[in-house]
Amino acid sequence: MSKTISWDEDVLLADGHLLSIHRTATHGSDIWGNSGDGVLKEQTIRFVYEGKKVKWESEETSPVVYMPEILGFINGMPILVFPIQRWEMCKRFDYPQEGLVAMGYKNGRWSRIEFSSLPKDLKVNLLRSMHAIKYWKDYQSRRITISDKQKLEDSASGWGSTQQGQSLLESSGFHASGRDACAQIHPLYDQGFEDSKAENAIAEMNARSIDAEIQSLSSTPETISSDDFRKAKGTWTGVGYLGASCSETVDKIEQLGQYRDNGGWSLVGFTLILKNGTRIPFQQPEIKPMQAPAALETVICDKSIIYTVKRQSRFELMVHRLSLTGKSKDALQIKLHPTMFFVEGKWPTVWEVSLLNDQLDIVLGTYSYQSTANRGGILEQKVNYSVRLPAP
Repeated sequence: MSKTISWDEDVLLADGHLLSIHRTATHGSDIWGNSGDGVLKEQTIRFVYEGKKVKWESEETSPVVYMPEILGFINGMPILVFPIQRWEMCKRFDYPQEGLVAMGYKNGRWSRIEFSSLPKDLKVNLLRSMHAIKYWKDYQSRRITISDKQKLEDSASGWGSTQQGQSLLESSGFHASGRDACAQIHPLYDQGFEDSKAENAIAEMNARSIDAEIQSLSSTPETISSDDFRKAKGTWTGVGYLGASCSETVDKIEQLGQYRDNGGWSLVGFTLILKNGTRIPFQQPEIKPMQAPAALETVICDKSIIYTVKRQSRFELMVHRLSLTGKSKDALQIKLHPTMFFVEGKWPTVWEVSLLNDQLDIVLGTYSYQSTANRGGILEQKVNYSVRLPAP
């Protein structure tokens, strides 16, 4: 049920010369039994260099996930550079932090070579998607040129991949940053990162409990525009909202994952990335396997403190306070006075969190919308809470 396709391809080398290569790729069947539409099983590359025939083929014992990105030479030795991701492949290659592995051809054999030995002028120069060759008549049964590859990649821009002509450093940066990257699965030990994680976990376990009081209730529906939504919630990061007050301090927020020995991955918290590059991790204390961490709602700032706000339960929030350099000050468990104002069983959203001096104002509300939340909708009910924060 496998199917093999083959093609000739022009490759632009680092010295400006063109090399003609012949390639094949074999795919298995998909889950519906369609021949050749499944996973990539085998690959080969053939070419002639300085009068010698060179062939590379993938090992059948290890399923091939990705196609090679770079073909080049070091002092006449052919080399191939591959992206490496996901647990099994990362483990096999000892978790390369660069996200790439290089193989060199010497004495008739391909073997791994040190990434640090690669010339820095190497650039992405191989076709890495066979979709056009498989399904588009214009690209079948003919040589794939440099301009063909550039055109195909330009049409697929935004799909999340490297591009023809990108440097070795840019390729490494891309492949080392994804969730399935080896550097994410098994990062190099970072004492500062681990100390910060432990510090924040201890702060949360020792959090002081403070009651917030209801200031007002409203059941008058409010029409919310996209601007209203952004002002109230901030910018969505994929992991909670980032308030405009943090624009000079916090760069972004990322998921904090934990990999298990069998390759499984669990979300255990989040990481703040400050403007200066400092990474501040927040891992749910004493989290169990497969347990979901408390959701990050928002991050706001004032002139001296960063506040992270997590939702512990329907009427409980966990607020971490940090210095602008990311040093933990403390954590506070904010208990919102329960109210029957909201329909029983309905989970009101944390609509807005704002700060004035040492007073934290929190709005819970029921919000409905037709398309996507950030395009506006109706704020049907809301309850305004207020809590006076103690000095850190």
